[in-house]
Amino acid sequence: MSDMIIRPSSGDMQAAGQVANVYAQSNVWDIYHQEITENTRKRQMNDLASYCAYLDAMTIKRTADELFNDPVAWAGTTYGLLAGYVEWSMQQGYSIGTINVRLATLRKYCILAGPSPDGVDVLDRDTLLLIQTVKGIAGKKARNRIENER
Repeated sequence: MSDMIIRPSSGDMQAAGQVANVYAQSNVWDIYHQEITENTRKRQMNDLASYCAYLDAMTIKRTADELFNDPVAWAGTTYGLLAGYVEWSMQQGYSIGTINVRLATLRKYCILAGPSPDGVDVLDRDTLLLIQTVKGIAGKKARNRIENER
């Protein structure tokens, strides 16, 4: 009987699993930042600063540093804000490539602020699903807009 393996009860396993889930979820934000390169961090800070300029035009005060470091700074973010940012960026004359990359950054941070297991539960699942429907600008769509504005 000395070779008998003692296994934890299913209750012990559930408790350990819940603790592990909380730990994993609470570290999603930090783990992502540890995995990106310095150049990616710089680009994202520029992307976030542009988004902050858009928010500022609507008298919403956020800084790129807050959005980069604090998931709670994303509370209240909606589909409409990101869609509005795309429109605002077009009006500012940003290139299609720049707009699309910046939108990708914003969507990534919304995922990180979204529901677990990929996020930290600042944004709920329905809000994130709507945010993910905000699309960048495809070449043909951009050409059509330019033609219509002439």
